Amino acid sequence: MGNEVLLSAKNIFKQYNRLQVLDDISLTLKKGEIICVLGASGCGKTTLLKILAGLETQSKGQVKSDIQLPGPSVGYMSQEESLLPWKTALQNVAFSLDLLGISDNKKALKMLQSVHLSRFHHYYPAQLSGGQKQRINLARMLVLEPKILFLDEPLNALDILVKNDLAKIIKEYVQNSGAAAFMITHSIEEALLLADKIIILTTLPARIYREINIKESQREDLYAKVKGLFEEAVQENSHA
Repeated sequence: MGNEVLLSAKNIFKQYNRLQVLDDISLTLKKGEIICVLGASGCGKTTLLKILAGLETQSKGQVKSDIQLPGPSVGYMSQEESLLPWKTALQNVAFSLDLLGISDNKKALKMLQSVHLSRFHHYYPAQLSGGQKQRINLARMLVLEPKILFLDEPLNALDILVKNDLAKIIKEYVQNSGAAAFMITHSIEEALLLADKIIILTTLPARIYREINIKESQREDLYAKVKGLFEEAVQENSHA
């Protein structure tokens, strides 16, 4: 993993009217790194992700990156289906390139191969399973060769084999390309599948409760520790 910082956030606060959502959050995302933010539903994870991706404005604080946010070097993927129903799997992946004025079906097909869907290239979304659609969403993002991936619970509602496979593809992409990924989830299992670092948030107003660096050899043994810290974090603000 490289030490080059691709994105940094310092003292991020977010407030909607009188509702404080984020409370003084600071973090850095480095080249080759996957950070997973773990927090309960409704704790402000998506708000944080959108601020870091440049899709929403913070109330206070700074987000810095040499990469344009949002921009062509940034990938964004959520659990919501966003495929174009009138286009085939291949056409959906190629459409990402079309938007940049690039016509390259060969590259799109190669990306479908990398997510193990090349033989379904002529299928339309309505003919595909939820897991297959999410593979296409992933291919559509990776075909642009982004430097930072923003992942909004992309493995949610998928079976464990598909989750493992997509996690492996994302990890290999980050390692091989020198990109970085920032993922939010409320699933401990998903965080442990992918993360080099897990950041646990409290409930509203969300602040960083704990950061855990993950070594590959520890990955399977950390579940109980992360679960305990997650449960503490959920309770943290309820005693205030």
